[in-house]
Amino acid sequence: QSFDSSKTTRKKSITTYSPTTGTCQMSPFASPASFKEQEHKSEPSDGKRKKLNCLSLTERKESTTKDNDEFMALLSKVEKSSEEIVEIMRNLRSIQALEGSRELGKLIGISRTSCFFLQREMQKTKELMTKVTKQKLFEKKSSGLPNK
Repeated sequence: QSFDSSKTTRKKSITTYSPTTGTCQMSPFASPASFKEQEHKSEPSDGKRKKLNCLSLTERKESTTKDNDEFMALLSKVEKSSEEIVEIMRNLRSIQALEGSRELGKLIGISRTSCFFLQREMQKTKELMTKVTKQKLFEKKSSGLPNK
């Protein structure tokens, strides 16, 4: 069978172009709701909105405090682990010295700089967390003071 181009029919593309957004509608079946409909669906009444904002603020404060506590606990665990890792690296370095070959060190990646780097990164993280905690405390105190 041969196709005759005059017999084939093509669907007219029903695309609506928005000059504001510079986009076309992808499907004629799923039309977006009007702006007014979306506004009414997504926005609660004034009383509810104020209540939601108040709740979200207290929830955010609680979650940041909780997150901060969890982070500090994790940091403590990482610090203990890093001390163990540094000790293991020292032991491996002494084994390497006993073996007399550098291949063991190359295989595992042991060097004095890697131990120093690990300890330095832990120290930087601690300092940053201390600064963040102090900043949050300062903001909390300053927000609690009445404005003159």
